Amino acid sequence: MKFPDKADALDDETVTPEKTEELSDIWKRREEILTECETAEPIDLRRLMEAGLAVKAFEETISAGRRLLSKNRETMGIIYYLILACLGKKDVFLAMSFIKKSRLLNRDEFREFHSRESSNYSTLWGRTDTDFDTMLALLMMIFTEGLAREITIGSGEEPDFLLVRYFDFLNSLCEIGYSHEIMNELQQAMAIIFDLND
Repeated sequence: MKFPDKADALDDETVTPEKTEELSDIWKRREEILTECETAEPIDLRRLMEAGLAVKAFEETISAGRRLLSKNRETMGIIYYLILACLGKKDVFLAMSFIKKSRLLNRDEFREFHSRESSNYSTLWGRTDTDFDTMLALLMMIFTEGLAREITIGSGEEPDFLLVRYFDFLNSLCEIGYSHEIMNELQQAMAIIFDLND
């Protein structure tokens, strides 16, 4: 099963009405896609997760992600959107449970990013061998683990805590010099999960 190339544009400057409609159409076909997930291309499963986030179906996106993980279809793109869907529900600890269970995020090569002492955005920025989805998933992992630590010590009580921290996150990445594509993707995600476009 292949989706039109137009939905594959990961580096679009803006989310156009056409792309929104296309993602909505993909989301409407989620049961068919999930039923065929064992033979589907990874990019198609990534698009499904992207579509769920785009239509703000956070709970259903999490459910779809669980199904994909249970079928051993984990990719960095799926993990990235799964973490975002959890944050859309304001459930940092659910996101943490997916991070802890992720076989990809817990590979030896990424172990340093789980350490409080070395898990910073600058260290990741210096990795030139990291693809787009892996970079996004690792950034969200580091961000979420930091949130969880703050909440655990009682710092996350204020109503806009997640939004403020997400702004801080984007500012940090901008200061470090992350690419326009990464920043654009994360800004679009922020607009969706914090409902900033309405």
